[in-house]
Amino acid sequence: MILGKFATTVREKLHGSQQAEVEEEVVKELQLYTREGKFYILIVDSGEENVRLIRETAEKTGCEVTVAENGIACMEKAMKDRYDVILLTLSMARMDGLQTLHNLRSVGGSRCRDSRVYCMLETDEKRDEAELLADGFSGVVRKPVQEAAILDIIVRNAPQKMLPDDEEFLEEIKTRAEDARKLEGAGIFLSSGLASCGGDMNLYREAAKTFTENYRERSLAAASSLFAAEEREYMDLVREEREACRELGVSRLSDAFDDHVNMAKDGELEIAELHLHKVMEEWEAVVGRFAEWLDIPKPESRIDEIFHAKTNGIRLSNKDVLERIEMILDSLKETEVVIAGERITKTLNYVLKDITRHKLFVAREEIGNGRLERASAILSAML
Repeated sequence: MILGKFATTVREKLHGSQQAEVEEEVVKELQLYTREGKFYILIVDSGEENVRLIRETAEKTGCEVTVAENGIACMEKAMKDRYDVILLTLSMARMDGLQTLHNLRSVGGSRCRDSRVYCMLETDEKRDEAELLADGFSGVVRKPVQEAAILDIIVRNAPQKMLPDDEEFLEEIKTRAEDARKLEGAGIFLSSGLASCGGDMNLYREAAKTFTENYRERSLAAASSLFAAEEREYMDLVREEREACRELGVSRLSDAFDDHVNMAKDGELEIAELHLHKVMEEWEAVVGRFAEWLDIPKPESRIDEIFHAKTNGIRLSNKDVLERIEMILDSLKETEVVIAGERITKTLNYVLKDITRHKLFVAREEIGNGRLERASAILSAML
C-alpha cells in the first residue's frame, strides 16, 4: 500500500463536520481555570516560527505568554515580572542559555529565582541532556517545540487548582509528550503527523506501521528505478514517499526526498545515485524508530546487508568489474537466471566501490523477483 494513498483515505474519513468536530476537541480540551490567577510563560528565542508555535498552543490553554529575543532581554523582563515557566534557548549570542539561567537564579532583584526553566535546543544540536539537567534546567526540549511538549510542560507546572479534574486526560497529555520525545530524535514530529490524522492516534499509528512495513519494498523500488535510469518512475516514487513523510511529520527524511526529486528533475541522476546511500540511512533511522515505538519487528537493514557484508578483502579493478557485468548480461540474455545470480554473488564477495556494490545488489534482487529486464537495464547502465 502506498502511504500517500493511505493518508488520503485518512483525510476522507475525517472529512467535513466530523473532522471539524475532532479538531475543535483537540484545540479546546486543555483549558486552565484562571479566575484566581494566571499562568505566565516567558519564551526566550529569536526564531519567529518556534515562538509562534509555542505562543499559539499556550495561549489557547489560557496562559499569558511574553517573548524575549535574547538572554539580556530575558533578564530585563525577569527583573520586572515573575514567570511560572521560562523556555530558554541554549545557543544565543552575548549571553547564552547557561549564563542566563545562572543569572536568573543568582542576580539580586531577579523575580524568577524559583521559576521552572526549560532548555530549548536546536533540532540537531548535540548536547548531553543529563548535564543540562545537572546544570539546573527543569527539562530539555528541541525546536521547533512540539504541541505535545508544550501541553506537557503546562500540565506538569500549573497549580493543581488551574487544571481540569480529568486525571485520565492529564495522563494522556503526559503520555503523548513522551511518545513525541521518543520519535523526535529521528526527525519525526508527532504533533505535525497527528494533525494530518485529525488528532486520531490510532490512525497515525496505522499510517506509521504501513510506512515501516513497506520500507524494504519501497526502498528497493526507488533504487531499482534510479539505477535503471528510469527518471520519471523514480521521481514519481520518491514524491510519493516525500508526501507520506509530510503526512507523518517526518521532516528530515521528507527534506532528503525533496533534494532527490530536485536532482532527478535537473537531470543529475548520477549525483542522485551517489547520495542515495545517505537517504537510505535516514530512511532506516525513521522506520527503526517507528518500529521501536510501535513495538513491531524492525525491518531488516538494507544498509547493513549491502554495505557491511564481509568480503574476501581483494579489490577488483574497474576493468574486471566491467568484464564480470558483461558476463552476467550474457547469462541473462540466455535466460540463465541462476548462473546470472551466482555471478553477481561471486562479484559481491570482492571489495567494490559502494555505488557498484549497491547496483549489483539491487540487480540481484530484481533477478530474484523475476524482473530480468529491469536487472538487465541496471547492469547495462553500469557499462
